[in-house]
Parts: sequence; C-alpha cells; structure tokens
Amino acid sequence: MSSRQELLYIFREASHHLSDGFDESALQDFKEKVKQVEGVKDVKDLKARNYGSNAVIDVVLSIDKTLDFHEAHDVATEVENEFKKTSEVLEVHVHYEPAK
Repeated sequence: MSSRQELLYIFREASHHLSDGFDESALQDFKEKVKQVEGVKDVKDLKARNYGSNAVIDVVLSIDKTLDFHEAHDVATEVENEFKKTSEVLEVHVHYEPAK
C-alpha cells in the first residue's frame, strides 16, 4: 500500500468514526440479539454511535400490543440489560411501540 493509499484509508476510517459511523455487522448482531428478547415483535430502528471506546445505542421496538405498561417497560429493561452485558456498550436508549 502506498503512503497516499494509507493516508486515504486513515482519513476514511477517521471520518467514519467522527461522523458517528458504526460497523454495519455489529448493528446486525445487535438487532438479532434484541429480537431474541421475549415480547419483542420487531426492531423498527436501531442506531449506534461511538463514544470513546464505547457504544451508545438507540433502539425502537415493536412489542406485543397485549402487554400492559409495566410488562412493556420490563421488555424494554430486558433489552437494555442485554446490551449492557457487553462491556463496550455504555448507554442504551429504548423506545417501544405496540406491534400492529
């Protein structure tokens, strides 16, 4: 690799990281993990950004519409706890909506 190619690579990687870019395969892994939580019907949106060496995750869930408020909150808490089992996840913001 030439020094010009190395510089372009470093620039692309730094730009991606500084503009809140996140590894797509890691996002897919996170999404699959969330779908395993009981009560989650679907993941409507999932975004992550780097915060130092950690990740901050925003997720919007479709959950079972028959759950009451407390049960729905328990599902959201379980999703949050699943993410936080991984040391690289610093913060998780969960929003949930009833599945259609």
